[in-house]
Amino acid sequence: MPHCVNQTGNTGGADAEGGHGTDPRSVDSHGHARFDEATCLDCGTALIGPHCHSCGQAAHAPRTLKALWHDVVVEGVLHLEGRFLETLAMLVRHPGELTRRYIAGQRTRFTSPLGMFLFGFIVLFAAIQITGAGSGALGSTFPSISLAKAELDLRELAAATADTRDPDAGAADDQPITVRYLSAEERREYAERAMSALFFVEQARQAWTPDEAAEDLGNRVEREGLASVRRSLTDPGMLTYRLQANAYKFSWLLIPILTPFVWLMFLTRRRKFAGYDHAAFVTYSLAFASLLGAFVVALAAFGLSAGWTVTIFLLTMIAHVLVQFRGAYALGWPGAVWRTALLLVFSQVALFVFILILAGPGGWT
Repeated sequence: MPHCVNQTGNTGGADAEGGHGTDPRSVDSHGHARFDEATCLDCGTALIGPHCHSCGQAAHAPRTLKALWHDVVVEGVLHLEGRFLETLAMLVRHPGELTRRYIAGQRTRFTSPLGMFLFGFIVLFAAIQITGAGSGALGSTFPSISLAKAELDLRELAAATADTRDPDAGAADDQPITVRYLSAEERREYAERAMSALFFVEQARQAWTPDEAAEDLGNRVEREGLASVRRSLTDPGMLTYRLQANAYKFSWLLIPILTPFVWLMFLTRRRKFAGYDHAAFVTYSLAFASLLGAFVVALAAFGLSAGWTVTIFLLTMIAHVLVQFRGAYALGWPGAVWRTALLLVFSQVALFVFILILAGPGGWT
């Protein structure tokens, strides 16, 4: 039982002359220093039990190495890990029951949907970075496209400066402004420089191109025309880079984008299910999708073909959403099946909206 404390802060039974009256610590039967207060040491609320009913802090606050070990390892690590592992197991095996129990109020027993969502996306992007799954287009296509555009510019400049027409006869509107009014001698110098630079740029582009037989842009320009080839190089590599750079930071946008679609599926039951319920459902589902994505990325890194990885992801995700719908909303098989099918369509729309947001105002130019 905690020792009583008088209004002056002296511990009951302590000898004031012995110095215990001004020291808030007392010693228990095991010789451990401890705080035994009538009020909470954190918020000052009067204690009526072993824990403060206002802030939750324990009344017993020892100052020992054993207590430090207990706080850091037992409470801070093992308790958290135990809750997380239980949530992870439920998310994989019984996602509907997990969603329903969390919505019903069992908040301290399970990790929150947002916590699982953030963990899942951290694992997913870590898997992508470790395996290099997203570096194919970014590492080869993007530099190759940029160098191809530079090669076109140099070819255009070389062709324009090689024109030795009389500059006094008038400037050609189709020529670059930098060479439009140059003399014949200056044009020849520009042409030589452009051709020299063109050689090195072409070699660099071929080195970046993943295929051994790099495309000959010169022949392609002769076949299709310069304007057509330039339009075909509308920087998809830059768009890929923008998406990869922003996807992790703004992945949480998928929750508010997808939640209204789930709400529409239960429009006739809007009095029974609130927006919070649908958001929890979506967040747990996205958490599982990210963890499943990390798993198939790992499978691809071990040599599994793209067709198999996509098939595994889609089939597993469909089964998971179906089970989650049944358990979370207490649906029968028919109701869960048509909502799962509809959610697949809505997910594609939500993903398209998400990509538009990530691309930004200038992402498609």
